[in-house]
Amino acid sequence: MQSGLKILKFLAITIAVMFMALILLSYVFEDKIKTLTVQTLNKSLKSEIKVASISFSVVRNFPYASVVFNDINCKGSNAETFEGQKLFNAKK
Repeated sequence: MQSGLKILKFLAITIAVMFMALILLSYVFEDKIKTLTVQTLNKSLKSEIKVASISFSVVRNFPYASVVFNDINCKGSNAETFEGQKLFNAKK
């Protein structure tokens, strides 16, 4: 019985430490992840995306990481039809 409690205690502490490390790493690399996300979007789209703020969380949709964009603006870049025109504006 004592060994079962020790194993359970060890597992609970291990899971808690891993969860805290995950949260700490998400805060350390948050700015890099935000920058990389916007750069990747702009690289894969023909239009330029501008984002006012981005929030990154590993807890909100655990076990998946989530990136939430706030105040997104997109202007057209097609020289013939949509250049300079606002294609969309989204709050969240």
